[in-house]
Amino acid sequence: MRRVLHVARQALITVVVTVALVVGGDVGAAFAVASFAGVPAQAAGSGSHETAPTLVVFGDSLGQGFRATPGHGWIDLLRDRLVLLDARVAVRNESVGGSRVIDLRRQVARGPAHGLARAVLVVAGGNDLMHGTDPYSLARADVALMGDIHRSYPHARVIVTNIPDVSWRSFRLKNSGPPEPLPAPFRLGLGWLTNVENTIVDRIAVRSGADILDIHRLTLEGDAETPGLKKISLQEFAQRYVASDGLHPNDRGYALLADFAWPHVARAMRASGPTGT
Repeated sequence: MRRVLHVARQALITVVVTVALVVGGDVGAAFAVASFAGVPAQAAGSGSHETAPTLVVFGDSLGQGFRATPGHGWIDLLRDRLVLLDARVAVRNESVGGSRVIDLRRQVARGPAHGLARAVLVVAGGNDLMHGTDPYSLARADVALMGDIHRSYPHARVIVTNIPDVSWRSFRLKNSGPPEPLPAPFRLGLGWLTNVENTIVDRIAVRSGADILDIHRLTLEGDAETPGLKKISLQEFAQRYVASDGLHPNDRGYALLADFAWPHVARAMRASGPTGT
């Protein structure tokens, strides 16, 4: 009986804390975005005047293609497609695993020579979520990052990914049998907090003139050919698209990301031609 009461009390505490975080996060998100209404807008222009069309990527482990076999990260796959359309294309991937949005400012500062980019892809936010970055700090860092990018690459088109739905996150994938997911209250809270932080990311991206790569919607809803988490179980999703660490994509997951990102990247690079490999 004592054990049952202990479990019930812990469950109640978890629910109360989760609700408090969600309510506080919603308020914080609204306040943060309102406080940074003057998001720097992208300068007018249609691509830089560099000789080789260049895509620069600033990001975290997702941008790195962590857990992919060599050459099968989604940035690698996008590069292969771009080169087929224009052999002059160069891709500079500055992503560093573990980076939060504030860390991407250092990537921009030490990145390729200023102005030498036709498009910039920003891949971040997941580590802010996992490390509990508060909405106000996230918004401030995101606005500063957009300002850095627009000053460094004034004629580049900017694409910003939001945070995928990671409420499906499993502790690990076993060699056999279903994955071990986070407890339901934590998955629910993590899903809500992802929505809060994506509200910030999406609004600031729109205000700065960037395109949004909605990988949150992709993981939840999928597309015409790929079912998302609303259509298939955690076990099936993990087995299809998730690496053995239970968090990052596997090769098939990165291929899915590349397919989804391709129209945005091709348009930003002013490429034309087939959208397949």
